[in-house]
Amino acid sequence: MLSFSILPRRAGPTNRCSTLGSPAEPALPLSLGAIISLSGPPCTSASPARPACRNEQFRPCWLAIRASKMEQMANPNKSAILVHNERTGGNSIHQAIGSIYHGRIILLNSPKEFCEKKGRIVAALSDEPYYIAGHVPLLDFRGLMEGSQRENMIVFSCIRDPIERIVSLYKFNLRVPGALGPVHAATTGRGFAYFYSYMAEKHSSMVMNSQCRYLSGGGFVAARMAIETAFDAVADLSRINDLVSYVAKLSGGEITAPAPKLNSNADSASDPDVLQQFVGPALRRKMENDNTEDLVLREHLLRDHDGLFRSNYSADKVEDTQEEPATQDDAG
Repeated sequence: MLSFSILPRRAGPTNRCSTLGSPAEPALPLSLGAIISLSGPPCTSASPARPACRNEQFRPCWLAIRASKMEQMANPNKSAILVHNERTGGNSIHQAIGSIYHGRIILLNSPKEFCEKKGRIVAALSDEPYYIAGHVPLLDFRGLMEGSQRENMIVFSCIRDPIERIVSLYKFNLRVPGALGPVHAATTGRGFAYFYSYMAEKHSSMVMNSQCRYLSGGGFVAARMAIETAFDAVADLSRINDLVSYVAKLSGGEITAPAPKLNSNADSASDPDVLQQFVGPALRRKMENDNTEDLVLREHLLRDHDGLFRSNYSADKVEDTQEEPATQDDAG
């Protein structure tokens, strides 16, 4: 590809019209930029010469060069993998980070779907950068993150207050029947307390320390180690805009669609008043007891990392110490 360089401004007259008797300047070899500028219309002493790229004759060439440079600036040079637990800002992240990859996006609903599409995903990653996101724990992604290929990936995640997350899951189940499989039919019309009791019994991995399991397959200690050794970034939901900006920076791409504002919904689960309508004091104590590991994880992230962990990847591997790794059951 041709690259045009702009010649530095010389001292003295700013155009080719010189006064008679002015000393002649020494001859210089003409660059391509100089040849283009000489092809423009003659200037007058009243105004400087127009830049060559403004001439209609060369405008298509200039536009093509600018478009090529803009495309190179906007295209990412690394793939991004989101370890996405349900109701942790996924739609906002998909919209923002997905805009970087211009359609090169693979969204997964479960570990089962990941296994079915693993061959396609591996082939895609070997061809060009992709954005891959889904309800798949880190341990299931390990096969993609081995060897030199890891250097070309950004692995990140987002967490939130576990009580808020479960209330958001409840509201999502009401709003999108069938999204959680048979859960809607089994719990609709019975209130939040019944929903939580049902989920704790039938799908405990979704409502009991789910975020630690997603990040590591274990509890808080394993999750903290995973964050420090396997992730490039992990953020609390309150820092989601900073998270997507940081991931975009690491990818080398440019976000073209901003993430929508969180908590814009009038009945958002992040609203304390809304939360209080669903979770009474006794139920809150039970939920906090069931999600102690997740609560400690979030406190660690907020206290020690100001809500956003950022790190260069370490080659240390995350050990699978959990007897029952996190699964999505039939949630979809």
